Amino acid sequence: NAIICTRAQSCFFGRQACNSSSICLESELLLQCDAHCILHGTSSTMVCLVACQDASPAEDCSPMSAAQTLLKALHVPVRLEWKAMLGEDISCVVSVELSQDTVVWPPPQATLHITDNAGGSCSKGVQLKVPSSANPEQLETILRAGMTLLGKTHNHGSSTSAAMPTKQAGIDQVEAVLIPATREDCTRQRQIACLQQWHHDVCGHHALFTTKCLMRGESSRLLDEDAFWLNALRDITALADHGEASGRWPRSRVTCGVADACHLQHLVEMDKELSGHVTIVQHVEELRGQLKDPSSGTSRGLEALIAGRQRAHGFLLGAAVHWYAAVALWPEPVSSAASECCPQLLFCDSYNRNFAMLQSEEQFDTLVRERLDAWRDSSRARLLKDTKWVHRPEEHIKRAVDEGVEEWWKGCCKSALFWRFPPSDVKRQLLCQELRSVKAYMDELTSVLHRHRGTN
Repeated sequence: NAIICTRAQSCFFGRQACNSSSICLESELLLQCDAHCILHGTSSTMVCLVACQDASPAEDCSPMSAAQTLLKALHVPVRLEWKAMLGEDISCVVSVELSQDTVVWPPPQATLHITDNAGGSCSKGVQLKVPSSANPEQLETILRAGMTLLGKTHNHGSSTSAAMPTKQAGIDQVEAVLIPATREDCTRQRQIACLQQWHHDVCGHHALFTTKCLMRGESSRLLDEDAFWLNALRDITALADHGEASGRWPRSRVTCGVADACHLQHLVEMDKELSGHVTIVQHVEELRGQLKDPSSGTSRGLEALIAGRQRAHGFLLGAAVHWYAAVALWPEPVSSAASECCPQLLFCDSYNRNFAMLQSEEQFDTLVRERLDAWRDSSRARLLKDTKWVHRPEEHIKRAVDEGVEEWWKGCCKSALFWRFPPSDVKRQLLCQELRSVKAYMDELTSVLHRHRGTN
């Protein structure tokens, strides 16, 4: 076992170093351990904290003084950090916070910092919250992307360029990653396999990356995880810097990986190739309103697409708690004979769930039931990792999955939507809302493209 002595120990010997608090514990506790042992779980770590008493031991060494100091220290949240080096200048740090709210170990998420220390006080860095369930290969991909973003090279793996080429590719390349979810009608609607999402919070970045690839004719990058994480980290860093400089949002709002509509809109507007060619909507009614308004950017973009003046128009579609990507585009080459066929409507889900079964109510119910069963299994597994539930009988676990686990805040019960373990009925409602939104989005887009074709 490694015994880690912290900087707080200096306070024990030099009381003048203490702040006004009766306990001198640094808010950020740096633990430097052997990276190999941590990653492979070959050793445990013992953390030794030394609290500072109000009076020095020479002045007051009574049991009451020690008892007060120890109990106060026990309630101070602690931040733990593990540090490893990537070459001479790049450091990567994973940190977690321990508090009275910590019920599982490790916590579900940890904060990853990748920093270029060559700049001294002006060091550049990348920050992202990552799931503790990530495997070494997944974390390695993020580390490689972070190094590339900071302008550093690495010795292993293929290098990735931050700039995505704009070479136009034929639709045949897209068909190479087609998954069995094709709806053949006048406007061909196809679901395309894309990079599988494993980080729960980054669906917005997945949708934007997929849209970029399809619109730029770079379908070969759809499954390129290095390219995705390089783009995602670059966008997250840009959003964090912009939010901090403008005061629009705190860095923590985007470094968790979440991208809301305002964040995606900013990223699209900052990209000259995408600005004006991508529609971002959070509700079906919002899309319908834009399609009915001839002066909206969506209507103008689709009009240019139908007329053959524009090859593609992208859509980032919000549905309940997930972002989807859709791109309407012409098969290559775009020609004056465009009226003889329709644009294709390509649809992507970052979880690659098959949406072919959305044509009838029976198929819809089957899909909801399958998704809900998978969610039940996942919720049960999560409950059994919680120290408060691991020894509960099976009937308690089943009841918790069905009825949810209540959460309270300042004497009031939180909305079940925000419980860590919501009731199955709430989850079913969200699933139905999400799937009906997806179907409505695709029906609206297919209809408008078909209608435009009929007028040409």
